[in-house]
Amino acid sequence: MNPDATSEINTQTSRAFRIHIRPALSDFRKQSDTELPSIGQTAAAEPRVALVPLERGLAEAGELFAQHPSAEMSAGWFRSLAATTLAPGESAVLALLFTGTVARAGLPLVRTPAGTLRGLTALYTTRFGVAARTASDAAQLGRGMGGAVAGVLRLDCWDADCAASNAFLEGLKSSGLAVAHYRHFANWRQRVEDFPSYWASRPSRLRETVRRKNAKAQAVGLEFFCVESPGDIAAETPRYLRLYADCGKVAEPDPDFLPTMMRNLGAEGSLRLGFLIVRGETAAAQIWLVRHGRATIFKLAHHPRFIGLSAGTLLTHRMFTHLLSRDGITAVDFGRGNDGYKRDWLDACGFREGIIACSPTSVVGLYHFATNILPTWAGQILRRSRPPLPQ
Repeated sequence: MNPDATSEINTQTSRAFRIHIRPALSDFRKQSDTELPSIGQTAAAEPRVALVPLERGLAEAGELFAQHPSAEMSAGWFRSLAATTLAPGESAVLALLFTGTVARAGLPLVRTPAGTLRGLTALYTTRFGVAARTASDAAQLGRGMGGAVAGVLRLDCWDADCAASNAFLEGLKSSGLAVAHYRHFANWRQRVEDFPSYWASRPSRLRETVRRKNAKAQAVGLEFFCVESPGDIAAETPRYLRLYADCGKVAEPDPDFLPTMMRNLGAEGSLRLGFLIVRGETAAAQIWLVRHGRATIFKLAHHPRFIGLSAGTLLTHRMFTHLLSRDGITAVDFGRGNDGYKRDWLDACGFREGIIACSPTSVVGLYHFATNILPTWAGQILRRSRPPLPQ
């Protein structure tokens, strides 16, 4: 091991013990005295963090989630996850920052049977974070999580491009919890202005494929349509599910999630369901999540019988053509994963993150500190210390 890296790991371990472990052993969470207001004065409302059942929390903080730019931070999205993806014994809760009776920031969580906390996410989630009135409120919620986490808190799919979520993470680091974060999965994305300029920027290979395959499909009978109203989505959901079952994909871990989510996000106006029909048969289908000018290409399905027509490629082109101008979309991303075809459609690749935070005042927290936090820190130090590869 690089001697400099060993020295830095030792320094970080010593610092972690000084900051997190030693105070825990000496009961560092002593309550400070609170100055009482003088007679006749009204005490200012102190910010407080509370964990409340999800439905109660959404009733109190629904505005925060209604205003969030991502469809995956909506009340309908979290209700869908809570209804269909929780394991036995788990319960959905909302960590809320209150000033007086006003909710100012919220983070949807799951309480496990062991008493630990994790984000209200699943394998379907492509983006997760905090809903807050201001970045300052998000940071205050992060700082307040020290009193809410008795053992360990795990968050994944974390949107590092969100100012409020970044502020929350900075607050979390000063909460008294030990915190580490890591890369979770790749996410292809691009800012867009209009379809003509977007399409002109695509690789010539892709544009030529679309031209040739479109001509071939038109010759045999091609139809495209996209629905978005709750009634139309409900009517076409069975068509989508039949195609998804026939296209050879791995079975869904939570089969009730997709129809539940399609109904809930359809009611919120943030789901687009597109189909490509060839000779009267459903050749391809896609679900896009669209909200406040941001679109996520969420689910793709195409029947193997139409692979020669590149039905999935043709449908992606039609969806871009239809939605970029119609919905005023300015940013598109491709959800989870670094699949090779995504770079043909979008220019930039970033990463969603995972976060683990543990309380050094509990046995569970100390266990995760030793088995998760310290190894993550050490791995980051070693990667930074590696010499560059020879050219």
